[in-house]
Amino acid sequence: MLLCTLLAVQRSFAMEAADSARDGLRLSGLDPAGIFLGKAAAVLVQLLVLEALLAVGIVVLYGSHLHGALLLLGSSSAATVGLAAAGTVYGMLAAGLRVRETLLPLLLLPVVAPVLLAATRSWEAALSGATAEGNPWLQLLGVFAVVYLPRRAPPAPSAWRRWLRWRPPSTSGCGSRLRMSSRVIWRG
Repeated sequence: MLLCTLLAVQRSFAMEAADSARDGLRLSGLDPAGIFLGKAAAVLVQLLVLEALLAVGIVVLYGSHLHGALLLLGSSSAATVGLAAAGTVYGMLAAGLRVRETLLPLLLLPVVAPVLLAATRSWEAALSGATAEGNPWLQLLGVFAVVYLPRRAPPAPSAWRRWLRWRPPSTSGCGSRLRMSSRVIWRG
């Protein structure tokens, strides 16, 4: 999972480096929190697909029985959110540098070590059937995921905000037919 996280984060920022897409994103007027959430969501979806395939592989190849399904789902989702959010944060830090492919693992690995430990312990408890032992690890994963997500939701883009403030032009000097047609257009 960790290798795939690193590859997904590096790939998401390498796409920006080509053709100066980072400058275009800065000049677009989009909220940086929205860009962050979009990148983190893209990495999250890729990791969730990988986790689903790995879970099926564990059951089919090793003949494991999934005793604590809720603990498995909770720990998987919290760990994935934490990995995607932390990877996106440190990917943004390393994105503008030449050594970003080398620097990203050096920055990210010490930070996500608690996530890997907590996820491993939680999965171990869930697969053995002792879900009470996995709950503290699940709580640690939840705290990590909350810490690395932004504190506020991004506002609507500027075009959307302008549309919300827009009002139809006043038709005070025009005939009643024009007023009627403008009401029908904007209400319908």
